[in-house]
Amino acid sequence: MYKNLLALSLLTTSGMIQGTAEENAYPYNTYYCDACSCNSCCCDDYGCDTCSCSPCDCETCCTPKPQESIDCECYTPAFYDLQCDCGFFIDGQFLYWYARETNLPYAARLILKESNAVNIDKVSLGYVKKLEHFDTKWEPGLRVGIGVNSKCDGWDYYLNWTYFHNSEKQSRKLPLDVTNPTLENEIFLNPWLNSTNFLFFSLGTPTSRTFSLFNTIAAKWETRFNQIDLEIGRKYWLSRCFTLRPYAGIRGARTKTVFSEKGTRGPLLDEIFGGVSKFFSQSTDRFKNRLWGAGFFLGLQPNWYFCRNFILYANLDGALLWGEFQSKKKESLFSSGINNSTNTIFVDLRHTSKDSFFTMSALIDLGIGLRWEKNWCCDRYRTSLDLGWEHHIWVDHGYRFKTFGTQLQDTTLSNEFAVFPENYAYDVSNLIYGGLVVRLRFDF
Repeated sequence: MYKNLLALSLLTTSGMIQGTAEENAYPYNTYYCDACSCNSCCCDDYGCDTCSCSPCDCETCCTPKPQESIDCECYTPAFYDLQCDCGFFIDGQFLYWYARETNLPYAARLILKESNAVNIDKVSLGYVKKLEHFDTKWEPGLRVGIGVNSKCDGWDYYLNWTYFHNSEKQSRKLPLDVTNPTLENEIFLNPWLNSTNFLFFSLGTPTSRTFSLFNTIAAKWETRFNQIDLEIGRKYWLSRCFTLRPYAGIRGARTKTVFSEKGTRGPLLDEIFGGVSKFFSQSTDRFKNRLWGAGFFLGLQPNWYFCRNFILYANLDGALLWGEFQSKKKESLFSSGINNSTNTIFVDLRHTSKDSFFTMSALIDLGIGLRWEKNWCCDRYRTSLDLGWEHHIWVDHGYRFKTFGTQLQDTTLSNEFAVFPENYAYDVSNLIYGGLVVRLRFDF
């Protein structure tokens, strides 16, 4: 009897040791055995690795332990937290913005210095001392919008219109010695004049008088900006204190920009036509540019809820617009001299040139600010107030055509010359604008 019990104990112990060894050999096996069925997994030496709807070849089948289902809304739940999961919202924004164009000096201040040449007549050379640019001026604008929060997983639709106008005037004046405008005197150069206006010809011989230099110059720059955006986006939670709203849409924009300036010089006392004359010259030029475009934009709006009812928000988007650029330039040149009490008009020229073409341009928008947000009336309504700052750039917004260099050609008539420009170029500028933004929004 005792021998039988001892043998049974040894068999039981060996079986337990073998089972423990098998479990330790596969410590990551979390499967349990079940009867073979459709879509079940068949076991081999390393566990469950094949699936089919046919009966399993092995005697036992393993299926994964049931796991809790994962709902995608658990990762990005929609932000909308009012009583109803849909509704409307309206907003109005007060803009106090600056605007200016790059690469747009209206004058170059020249200084005349005497050369050190030997055995030739005295020569004064003109060098650029300073470029004159427009100052930055701030003016109000507006942006209004209306939107819908849909029931479809928190998606929203937003339509808004932005309008802004800005203008700036500048004028500069330099003293001028009417009898000796030479050594160390400063003078203004208008860089936008047609190069063929630089020299004046009389009696078949070029005189020393140029029509691009002035002692008084005045300029004005003005722009009008209109933009309409229609966007679709979704604002959702990424953590307990952070939301993100990616959005995309279509954009249409139109600008009108006018740049004009007038330069005057004189009166100067000079020897013209063999006598002492009082010389006066005046030149005006005016660029009128129009640019419209339509296209698509993409953006992101992160929000950090750092305190109850207070949010730090930001915005970044970019757009590509395809549209037409139109330009018109009007220029005039007038000069006169008084000799022996007789007013003689030397030059009175007027000319208009036009240009238009289609182009693709890029816009970049950046904003950051602080928002106060409050739900009220049992979460039926929401009010938010923003105080922020925005920067915008419209790349390759302006194109201005000008010629440079001159070449002389004789005409068929005696004592006459024809003057042609040697070359031409486009001066391309970017429109930069932005500033303070105050926004009030109401959700209902």
